[in-house]
Amino acid sequence: MAYKKRAKDGCFRKKRVSLLSYKSTEGWTMKNPGLKDYRLNSMEEPTDEQLHALMEKVAEDARRQSANAKKVLERMMQETREKIMAIRREQAAVKEVGKE
Repeated sequence: MAYKKRAKDGCFRKKRVSLLSYKSTEGWTMKNPGLKDYRLNSMEEPTDEQLHALMEKVAEDARRQSANAKKVLERMMQETREKIMAIRREQAAVKEVGKE
């Protein structure tokens, strides 16, 4: 799962987030030690508890990413408002100078 993260310089950077790891000897396994080890392959099905734990972790990650995205959007909107207000102040100052 990849998403873009805004750096301090204003540029977006891709950040890689994964709940899984791959080892050639073990196959795909969940990284989180709180979750039971489960190999994601077609040979076995997860138990209800494993599936529930995995879905909870995915939901938690989605909520965190959504909250972060909202904060970034709010910050960008505030920066845009400030730029618009600065442009309007400059335009008003130019009009005042033109009237004199």
